[in-house]
Amino acid sequence: MDKLYLKLKLLDPVIVTQKKCSNLLTYTKDYINPTALYGVFANLLVKNNLPLQHLENVCFSNAYITVIGNKHKYLITIPKPFSFQKIKG
Repeated sequence: MDKLYLKLKLLDPVIVTQKKCSNLLTYTKDYINPTALYGVFANLLVKNNLPLQHLENVCFSNAYITVIGNKHKYLITIPKPFSFQKIKG
């Protein structure tokens, strides 16, 4: 499988939330989910009168925040768990 890395720049501040909310709390995510990305690209194809077949074999992964590292290279960040647990047994 070939990989293509995309640089997406948000024009406005965005808060991505989860659908599950309890009481008055809203849980936020630290990434944009693949379904949202698929929807954005599908919308672009429809607006430009192109068939959606172009997205048939495309698989999106989560879009995480990137940081600019040494020599102005973008470093991909992946969240880590808050804690590690020892395997019992």
